[in-house]
Amino acid sequence: MITRILLRPKTIAAIPSSAPSSGNLRRTFCSTQDARFKPTITDLDRHPRARRLPVYEPPGAFPEAGDMAAQLAYREPTISVPGLEEPLLDYMIGLLMRQGKRTIAEKHVINLLTQLRLVTGQEPFPLLSKAIQIAAPLVMTRNEKKRIKVTTLPLPLNETQQARKAILWIVKLSDRRPGKKFGHRLAMEVIAVLNGNSDVLRLKAEQHKLAFVNRANLRTRVSRA
Repeated sequence: MITRILLRPKTIAAIPSSAPSSGNLRRTFCSTQDARFKPTITDLDRHPRARRLPVYEPPGAFPEAGDMAAQLAYREPTISVPGLEEPLLDYMIGLLMRQGKRTIAEKHVINLLTQLRLVTGQEPFPLLSKAIQIAAPLVMTRNEKKRIKVTTLPLPLNETQQARKAILWIVKLSDRRPGKKFGHRLAMEVIAVLNGNSDVLRLKAEQHKLAFVNRANLRTRVSRA
């Protein structure tokens, strides 16, 4: 027995004349006139390929117990993080990358920024920049051997070297934090640096103290008037 299946032709609705043409269709959907999008100075001054992100808004109150439909329709707002085109984030990704796997390092940084946004409710990139600035040492020490004598020589650090040292300290001490995700442990260590109770600050103080004690080994001479 052969069964015939009749397929109805699809009806195509007529496009009204007021609909946007293909030329300005992209401009219509990518418009930032929506109330959720509030461009700031940091958004406009960032990398030209960086996209504008919606401003963070705290989640609204959960509906009451009697309103089942509202509870099912309740959705927390999405968490947005700054673009990875920031020079500091790009440098941090390079330090976290292992065996050329950049995608994994980017996921760690995104988890770090997302956790900072969830815990503090503030923009994560300024918090991360401030934590790195607080943890960054100004000098480092290097051991030099002359015959049988080993001397400790203090050396100043430039801005890139300071950021590198601070990031490596934060990564090293984040392993002591509880948590399965590496990005979450990094976020906890960054918050500890901002609160002033992280061991990174102790390492920084010890580094400065060691350089101050061995300041007599500097090769520069100070001329007295």
